[in-house]
Amino acid sequence: MISMDSANGHLAANYNIPVLTLWGMTHPFCGFMPFDQPQENSITIDRNNFPFIPTSIFGNKIPKDYENAFRSIDPKTVIEKALEILSKTKLHQN
Repeated sequence: MISMDSANGHLAANYNIPVLTLWGMTHPFCGFMPFDQPQENSITIDRNNFPFIPTSIFGNKIPKDYENAFRSIDPKTVIEKALEILSKTKLHQN
């Protein structure tokens, strides 16, 4: 499951489905990672270019010049990580 930090990702994790989470203005260290998912299944905005991440607990505060911060997550990175997770998953091997 590819999800932002949302109910869908949490539900999938509760059913032992690997979840790849994409984090915008929040960060997994805020405590909202899906249950029992490894930290390496989280992809965050580039904190070198956007050092104020997390901007709020709920991700509802977007500082000036952060409007396009989510674009710092390269789609290729997401695809490669998803394929890596799938290669380790029993679901994929059936």
